[in-house]
Amino acid sequence: MNTENESSGYADSLRFVPEIEDVYSAYMQKIPLDLTSGIREDIQSWQQNNQLSRIKFARLVQGLMSAETLDEFVKVSSADFDNLGPILEIAMRLKLISVDSAGHIERVLKIKDDAPITTELSRKTIDPLSEFNQFPCDLASRMRRVDLFKERYPNIESLRIAIIGDDDLLSVELSQEKWAKVVVLEKDPRIVTILRDASPASRIIESDVNDLEDDTINNSADTFITDPPYTLHGSLSFIVAGLKFLQQNEEEKEFYVVLNPTMMGRHIDTLNQLLCSSNIFLKEVRPNFSQYKLPENFNEKSRAAMFLEGNLIDPNALQYSSSSSLYIFSTHEPDICKLGSYIHPQLIYTHYL
Repeated sequence: MNTENESSGYADSLRFVPEIEDVYSAYMQKIPLDLTSGIREDIQSWQQNNQLSRIKFARLVQGLMSAETLDEFVKVSSADFDNLGPILEIAMRLKLISVDSAGHIERVLKIKDDAPITTELSRKTIDPLSEFNQFPCDLASRMRRVDLFKERYPNIESLRIAIIGDDDLLSVELSQEKWAKVVVLEKDPRIVTILRDASPASRIIESDVNDLEDDTINNSADTFITDPPYTLHGSLSFIVAGLKFLQQNEEEKEFYVVLNPTMMGRHIDTLNQLLCSSNIFLKEVRPNFSQYKLPENFNEKSRAAMFLEGNLIDPNALQYSSSSSLYIFSTHEPDICKLGSYIHPQLIYTHYL
C-alpha cells in the first residue's frame, strides 16, 4: 500500500462550500409548514423519515438556485411546498437567492467553479488484460463519470472518492479537480504505476478486492464507483470492497456501479435482492451510461470480425463492443458482513452459473 499521501487531506470528510453547509445547519432546525403547530410525535416522525440528508439537500438547493421561478423550482424538486417553504425562507434569509413579488428567482450566491487542468496523462488509456477482466470505457464515458460526481454533489468543497478497479483511469481525470480526494484499489501493477505517475496526490492501494486489510481503509471515503466484472459474484466482491471504504456513520451515502444488464441477466435481480437485504437500496438506473470499444487483443474482436465478414460487412464498420448502465445505490448503515457472506471468490469471473 502507498502511504506517502497520508497527509494529502484524506481526513476531510464530505463537505460542501460553507454557504451550503450554513443553509443546511439552519434547515436542520426547521420543520415543514404543515407541522408548525404539530404534535411532538409527528415532528419526530418527520425528522426520522422525511428530513433531507446533506447530499439530497445540496441537490435540492442547486435546483432552487438554478430555477427562474417558484413554479419551476417546485416542478424540478420532487417535493411538496410544505417541505420546500422552510428551505426557500432560509435560502432567502442567508442570501443564496432573492425572490420578487411575481415569484421570479434571482441567484445571489455566486460559487466559483474551478476548471480542471487537462494534461496529456488525463487522456491516456491502457491495453486491457483479459485475466483481470479489464475492458476500459471510452473517453466520453470517463468524462461522464466525472460529471456524475459534479451533478450528485453540487457545490462540493471536499469529496473523498474510492474507485474500485481503475482500468478506466478515472482517477487521473478526477485528480484534475480540486474538490476530489481520490483513493484507488487496483491489482494490476501496470495501472498502479501509471496512476502514481499521473496523480501523485491520490492514494493508490495495490491489492485484490478480496485481500483488503479493512483497518487500513475504514472511513476513508464518502462514496465510491466501480465498473466490476459483470457477474453476480464479481459485482458483489467489488461492491463489498467499496463499502469497506465508506464513512461508518448514520449519514446517507450514495455509491455508483456500472453494470451490463444483458450480461448480468437475471442475476441483476438477485444482486438487487441481496443488496436490499443488507440495507442497500437501488435509487436510479441510467441506461447506456458507459460505452466500450472493441479491444484489438481480445477474442471479442475476432469473433465480431468473423461474424461481420460472414454477413458481407466490413469488420471496420464496427468499433464498439458494448454499452453498460449506471446503477445508483443509497445506504445509511449497510450490513457489509452479511453481504460478504454471499460471495464465492472462485466464481468472480463466471458468467453462466
